[in-house]
Amino acid sequence: MEQLRLAPAIFRAANPPGPGDAKVTGAKESCPDASETAAWSEHNPAMPPGAMSSPEEADPESVLASMTARISITTTETSFIIRRLLMLTPALSAGLRRALRSQIMTEVRGARALVTGANGGLGRAIAIGLRAQGAELVVTGRWAGPVEAVAAEVGGRAIVADLADRSQLERILAEAGDLDILVANAALPASGDLGDWEQHQIDRVLEVNLANPIAMTRALLPRFRERGSGHFVYVSSLSGKVASKGASLYSATKFGLRGFAGGLRADVHGSGIGVSVIFPGFVRDAGMFADSGATLPRGVGTVSPEAVTKAVLKAIRADKAEVDVAPISLRAGALIGALAPGLSATVQARVGNGLSEQLIEAQRDKR
Repeated sequence: MEQLRLAPAIFRAANPPGPGDAKVTGAKESCPDASETAAWSEHNPAMPPGAMSSPEEADPESVLASMTARISITTTETSFIIRRLLMLTPALSAGLRRALRSQIMTEVRGARALVTGANGGLGRAIAIGLRAQGAELVVTGRWAGPVEAVAAEVGGRAIVADLADRSQLERILAEAGDLDILVANAALPASGDLGDWEQHQIDRVLEVNLANPIAMTRALLPRFRERGSGHFVYVSSLSGKVASKGASLYSATKFGLRGFAGGLRADVHGSGIGVSVIFPGFVRDAGMFADSGATLPRGVGTVSPEAVTKAVLKAIRADKAEVDVAPISLRAGALIGALAPGLSATVQARVGNGLSEQLIEAQRDKR
């Protein structure tokens, strides 16, 4: 209710007195004009002046009537403020956009970009998209054959490495050379009930999905700061905004990426360094969902790998903090789940078409 109590101050800020305005003394502070006062009187006859007397002087019925009247007054006052703010919204929003618009514009053409997790899938699509815009590519992958094929496709360099092994980080960055862009895309599926996981499997997921991107960022940050440019892109998931059944560990890593990136973005503000997070929904044709062969419930849409690539390019060029890549229904569901996590968990536990079970079974050998 603090916001409602401050409504008169909001009104005064939105409507500063002009040089010709007469100062009215003794007027009710929370009423901005006579028409509003008339509206209050018309809709609140139960509240005469001084009705809210001390508890010792008022009987319970009169106190209740007065409180009801106060609520009506607050509602009327708030309605007026909302109407005024809506009138001002176009100008205010335009001013906010100008004030908050990032001045960082990372040029993709000629930039040297490292894309992790480029054995295929989304990593390959992102590498192809960056190359098409003139970037010089370095790609990493665990398996020599697939990652070397992607490197050949984009005319870049392949680095065969297991990101679960922290000792390989120094070698990866040494071979990658002087980078302008990092796209931390590598991730393990990490589906299944937590009780079914061995601790060494959990450690591996945490390293690949979260700890390695953080460590890689830490290693690159001094050079980016020295140069006053560079861009970090972290490929998260809508599971990084709302948790889902059978994906507690996966969601933990993707939520972690979002939190890390948000804090890092604040840390490097004004330095010329960009930080972005991409939140894909279900991606068809490439990536861990496509590889699982799982069937979505009727009406649940997917996005293409190319749509994710466009989001990455948009994030780099405009320094977008976050970009969702999913149909509107999934984005709305993620928003509702974030606002009401308890309800979301209950619904997921009671309703479903076996999607989580399909994913768990298909991804079990990827732990």
